[in-house]
Amino acid sequence: MTLRLPFQAFIAHSITFGLILLLSACSSSPPVTPPLFSDETRVFNQADTEKSPRLDKILKQFNDADAEQQVDLLPAILTAASREQRWPIANKAIKLITIDQLRVDQMADFSLAASKLWLYQGNFKRIDDWLNHPALIRATPRMTIVDQLGLASLQAEILFVRGQYFLSFKHRMAIKPEQLSESQKTTNHQAIWDCLVALSLGELEQQLNKNHSPEIIAWLSLARIHHLTDLGPAEQSRLLRTWQRKWPNHIAAIKPPFELPAMTDPLSQQVKKIALILPLSGPLSEAGIAVQDGIMAGYFYAKEHGWQPPKIISYDSHQKSIKSIYQRLEQESIDLVIGPLQKKQLEKLASLNPKISVIALNYLTETTITNPSIIQFGLAAEDEALQLANNARRNGHKNAIIIQSNADWSRRAGLAFRQRWATLGGQTLNQTVLSEAKNYSSEIAKSLLLPQSQARYQQIERLLDTSIEFTPRRRDDVDVIILFANSQQAKSIKPLLAYHYASKLPVYSSSHIYNGVESNSNRDLNGIIFNEIPWVLTDNAIKKKSHSRYKDNKLLGRLFAMGLDAFYVYPYLGQMQQSSQQVFLGKTGQLSINTNRINRKLQLVQFNRGKIKPASFP
Repeated sequence: MTLRLPFQAFIAHSITFGLILLLSACSSSPPVTPPLFSDETRVFNQADTEKSPRLDKILKQFNDADAEQQVDLLPAILTAASREQRWPIANKAIKLITIDQLRVDQMADFSLAASKLWLYQGNFKRIDDWLNHPALIRATPRMTIVDQLGLASLQAEILFVRGQYFLSFKHRMAIKPEQLSESQKTTNHQAIWDCLVALSLGELEQQLNKNHSPEIIAWLSLARIHHLTDLGPAEQSRLLRTWQRKWPNHIAAIKPPFELPAMTDPLSQQVKKIALILPLSGPLSEAGIAVQDGIMAGYFYAKEHGWQPPKIISYDSHQKSIKSIYQRLEQESIDLVIGPLQKKQLEKLASLNPKISVIALNYLTETTITNPSIIQFGLAAEDEALQLANNARRNGHKNAIIIQSNADWSRRAGLAFRQRWATLGGQTLNQTVLSEAKNYSSEIAKSLLLPQSQARYQQIERLLDTSIEFTPRRRDDVDVIILFANSQQAKSIKPLLAYHYASKLPVYSSSHIYNGVESNSNRDLNGIIFNEIPWVLTDNAIKKKSHSRYKDNKLLGRLFAMGLDAFYVYPYLGQMQQSSQQVFLGKTGQLSINTNRINRKLQLVQFNRGKIKPASFP
């Protein structure tokens, strides 16, 4: 066989050494990693994963092949390694692939496999460079329809993963339905809807004022209706029927998205009386009253918009025992309970095994509630920590340092993050619990191993017996910092990270770092990525009418928003319990139910010049 030197000789040499490394990793188990895409089926790749050859089989073929055949097998190795999430092998294979030698029929599979690898590595720049590469652009028109669909859906899903929801929506809309199979049509249809659900109401209304096609306007209008949960299910249903009359031939009218049946079949008529069990006096009265005010604000606003809400009766859990209150509930023929707010009272209520439906405003962590009548809903810091772990890992980070205050919520969040991080294949290199402000600098320096760097410098000076120029070096194995602290603490911590040579490390934090007030002092928090509830980030009709304390005091505002959501979510609980895919767009986040617990998905934002902007990733 004649080789084309020098390139083939170089490749053959590279493969000889690369193969040893590839085969040495064959027996290792793939690492635990988070899903790289929101849903793998949304990328319409032609490869049948069940029939696709396993990586070990391809590597055996590779080992038996000559040098030229080995070059041809490299894309298949990359594809199989990415599919099986055997990233070290995928990374070695991609380094041996020359783009100019890829055939047109290999481009789509290469794009998917390479993008999955770069997503795992958090290298969005490589993805952007490839998807805009002249070779790929030239090859696309010559691809089969199947490959073109695979590439188009890949680009849409990459945008979705990066939080560019409207661009992802437009890419999905550009895919021609007639080129899709029936299952792909359903998948693309749902992906379009998920893009719109991820947009805020403000973003939807902004796009509705632009010059889009009628089909896009119809989609945007439908998503806006879905966001208007504070109007109540009756008004939402009326708006939906109006939309259907206006767009009778629209695909979403013919085949409604998965979540819409909850709006067309409201359960509100089944609930005639609601009981609130809240601390309306005593040390927790401020919190209890905030929740009650949120519930009542939702009640009156919904009533103004045509909903006939149930009768609401309040019980002060500080004045009466849970047992005595529950006996009254049975006598009053209560259909739904909202509360209690305190864990101990929830434990007591759960022990009574109530048959009345309950939306409890807290979570039990040490006791499992098996009673299907009790749905747990709260604003736990652990929820935010789990979401931060998912986001940071999906963005390619693996080695984390946790810096946290010594507050109880911070300790719980730190533990939840660490446990979730481990299940995702991440490593926690250090977990520092800060003491008081005067010690922050030394404690942060210690977490970054700067004292060790200083000690090495002093040792070298002693050995050389002379002074040398020295710049301390922080540890280089960390790629992300997770921060659990309040706003005042974070404004001290972030500058100290820069002082200790960690300014370029990404920082993820919970909503506690934002006090709800936009001011120049927030510039100290620039670049920090954090999750936050919609009530804090956006205006709405109820917020404008609410008392100033629920707009100016973030803690009370969050409790007020929880009351709103507890009131508005109940008509949809039946549909939400049937599937965790059912999403309710609330003021405390996107709500879904999994094993009698309401989970919250918050918006991811960051500080930019002291102001809050949607989070962006390099």
